[in-house]
Amino acid sequence: MLLHAVQPGDAPPCQRLRDGRGVYVALGDAFKPFETYTLICPGRHPEIYHRTAPLSLETEVQMHPEITGAPHTMLLHVLVGLHREGIRELAIDTASADRLFFQSTGIERIAAAAQIPVPPGISLKQLTSEDAYLLRQPIRPGEPEPCGRFPDGTGLFVIRGDPMAANPAYRCPR
Repeated sequence: MLLHAVQPGDAPPCQRLRDGRGVYVALGDAFKPFETYTLICPGRHPEIYHRTAPLSLETEVQMHPEITGAPHTMLLHVLVGLHREGIRELAIDTASADRLFFQSTGIERIAAAAQIPVPPGISLKQLTSEDAYLLRQPIRPGEPEPCGRFPDGTGLFVIRGDPMAANPAYRCPR
């Protein structure tokens, strides 16, 4: 039995307290993410139920931290190429790291395999020409070519140095 601050998309609680928190009864493993609980509520129909909304990206990453398949292969080739070109550190665009095939935990693991550190909290202004900035964005005609394409049609882009510069240096490793 547990109290939980009910979030949009959560399964309905058995009861709600005056402060808005929900009273839930979970079946099985209590150490997995709340969003994946099997719940039971006597008198409710159905009595045993689950969340029906899609899982949050945070929970999906917690359950599946590795990037797999073609995105993994592409990212690994790009990061190994950057390592060979002497890239010292990598920063990840957190705003575009919002898909299972392009998320910070998975990218950091692939970067570690390519021997490129991803320091926490690195400032974009701290990036030099020996550093790289990885981002995912739509592919637009007349703009730099992506280093690869993701399943949703967006592209992988690498900027050497400060991505906030007037003319950022887009570069794909060979």
